[in-house]
Amino acid sequence: MAEAAPAALEAAPEPASRREEGTQDKAATPGVEAQPCWRAEGSGWMHLGYMSQKACIARVFAGRCETIYGRWGDKPFRRYGAVVQSHKKGLFGGWKTAGESDCPASGAAR
Repeated sequence: MAEAAPAALEAAPEPASRREEGTQDKAATPGVEAQPCWRAEGSGWMHLGYMSQKACIARVFAGRCETIYGRWGDKPFRRYGAVVQSHKKGLFGGWKTAGESDCPASGAAR
């Protein structure tokens, strides 16, 4: 059964004490929208800068098997088994695969 996302995942606050003003991914593709990127850590969120969706997923999850949730703009992400999923909004919203995880599956069903 899929794990429910914590309520905090719905609205990532932007704590001034941990905010990194003006950071942007230098490797972002021209013409690709840069959005704020967040990693869930403990009971809060770590702001990682502004970047493309692909760069955000890599920054949030690469080499960090303990990280379960992240966010790019208003789009939440989660590690689920051996994949990273994004949440689709709307009437038929749900989780869809957004990339592969470099961590082993932890018993989550696909």
